[in-house]
Amino acid sequence: MKFRPVFIALFITYMATVSYFSLKTPDGLTDLGNWDKLAHTTAYIGFALLGGMIAGNRRQWLGILLLCAAYGVLIEFLQSLTIYRQASAADLLANITGLLLGYALLHWLHRLRPLAACQS
Repeated sequence: MKFRPVFIALFITYMATVSYFSLKTPDGLTDLGNWDKLAHTTAYIGFALLGGMIAGNRRQWLGILLLCAAYGVLIEFLQSLTIYRQASAADLLANITGLLLGYALLHWLHRLRPLAACQS
């Protein structure tokens, strides 16, 4: 667990970055069009993977995943308060899909190499 503080710092930085891009005024460079749902899914796969590296056990990891899902709801709510973004149930579904895919991926990798070995 000696790398846990590093993963926590990465998680917080990652969350700040996702928050920035989720709430900033859209421009030509960040308009993803039809790729938007893939971006949501990929971002939340990242949350699940980093959360798995922070968690000391499966129960903590599931708690982190639930907090990430709540964070996704919060971001969608905050977007609904802006004049340049809108909340989307499809975005929430993509977020949750990403969390589940990330959980499944790290769970599969954990079976190949125990999670505790990755954290030491």
